[in-house]
Amino acid sequence: VLRSGDSKEVVDLKSIIDNWRDKPQRVVGTSKVQSPVSFAELVLRHKNEASALFCDAGAAPSLTAVIDYHGAKASPEWAKHRIHYAFPLSDEWQFWKGVMAKGRLTQEDFAYLVDERIADMVSATDEEKTAAQEIDLRVATPAEMLTPSRGLLIRVSQVAKEARNTGSGADQIVFDETHEGENGQPVNIPGMFILSIPVFTGANPVRVMVRLRYRIIERKTVWMPQLYRPDILLRKAIENVAEAARDATSLPLFYGSPEA
Repeated sequence: VLRSGDSKEVVDLKSIIDNWRDKPQRVVGTSKVQSPVSFAELVLRHKNEASALFCDAGAAPSLTAVIDYHGAKASPEWAKHRIHYAFPLSDEWQFWKGVMAKGRLTQEDFAYLVDERIADMVSATDEEKTAAQEIDLRVATPAEMLTPSRGLLIRVSQVAKEARNTGSGADQIVFDETHEGENGQPVNIPGMFILSIPVFTGANPVRVMVRLRYRIIERKTVWMPQLYRPDILLRKAIENVAEAARDATSLPLFYGSPEA
């Protein structure tokens, strides 16, 4: 309490005292790392018995370690020393998401895509082949993806058939469309291929199933690759990173966010 004449003023001396400390009183702040490996290594460097991990698997996923978290029986701590990993999307994932966002690819664009990114493609496992067969699709090997990408002449034949419902008397027109190759044989286009790419920067690669569709528009073939159930894939990739961090640090993992 400082006196100035007849008045008094209460002054906080902590900031002054802190300037003369040999070291800070406690660690405060959030370290931001760019890979799951760095996250685990930094947590191991600082953790104590009360440290905990929190994973937010929502629209803006994050993995946070609170080093000075509250201990047993709600023993209060400052919870101000944190390590944060924001699940930055990998260059590979952003590239393929950009391809899907285009919707339709010309034959030339599709050929360039396969030639440039063939290293991202892998052969299907037995489990993936079974999953594709359940939705009546065939999975291509990387070598098989080169065939449609390097040019494919497809002839479209469409036959209109008239059908009458004898019960109701209603008429129907049924269009029977077939696609044939250059030799007149049916075209056998694979309906799916497999990528092996990391979803997040610094994370391990995951296997990504991609649907492959095509259309004949104005006598030209256009290709429409689409990721198969990307929402489930993202959620699983987040959980894999979080659970790997839990195993590497031997700390409890909670899905949610720590106190602000």
